[in-house]
Amino acid sequence: MAAMVNRDEDADPLDPPQPIPRPGAATDPPAADANPTSEPMPNAERMVKFFT
Repeated sequence: MAAMVNRDEDADPLDPPQPIPRPGAATDPPAADANPTSEPMPNAERMVKFFT
């Protein structure tokens, strides 16, 4: 944010910074479907059944 303060309004936006690798973390982020065993979000009917 500080790098954008004194820039010209018409200047192209800066590229986002590269993420810093964390110790013990995988090098590649997990895929969106990496956990296929998880259940989908419940619909309204299941929520009512759960709370009643």
